[in-house]
Amino acid sequence: MNNNSFDIENKTTKDKINYLNNYNNSDEIVNYLNDKFNNFNINICDKYKGNIMELMNKNLLERWCYQTTETSILFLDNDSYIERGVLTLKKNKKYLHSWITFNFKNKTHIFDPCLKIITKKDLYYQIFNTELRGKVSSLEVKKYILKHITNSKEEIIINGKKDINYPIYGNNDVGYQIEIDNGNIKKLIAHYHINRYKHN
Repeated sequence: MNNNSFDIENKTTKDKINYLNNYNNSDEIVNYLNDKFNNFNINICDKYKGNIMELMNKNLLERWCYQTTETSILFLDNDSYIERGVLTLKKNKKYLHSWITFNFKNKTHIFDPCLKIITKKDLYYQIFNTELRGKVSSLEVKKYILKHITNSKEEIIINGKKDINYPIYGNNDVGYQIEIDNGNIKKLIAHYHINRYKHN
């Protein structure tokens, strides 16, 4: 597919998403993420419940970008990052958003569960004219969560602060039911409550 033939400025958001996902023509990378997220489930306001990949495929994670990147990053390798910034979805429409970068077979990819995208990082940046404003590593987020929770069958809410480079951005009312083994997060149910911060 020739990137130069894609008229970015005049395409809709749906056109851009479809274009990006067409580059992910391998089941291998999807299977890799399915395996990583096998023990990660989300409960959205007691209305929708399921594994992150199932909810993503049903388009149920839209508007939960900060919560979903901050929880899913816990299951990815330490060289993965949450990135936060601005996308241009369609002409003159800017979108404050959060997504994940991760390495797979020595190439950097994007996992964007809210827009339902798995693709190459450079292409994502090009198609959305991406403006990066902040980032935080998987390792930093893991340390922050483990500092607040050792093991919990009960739901514990963890908040952050309004700092674009902080592990948890704002007070997103996310509850964590978490299982930890020898300092590693093994299982997580993330409870999404009132979505007070309409960043995206």
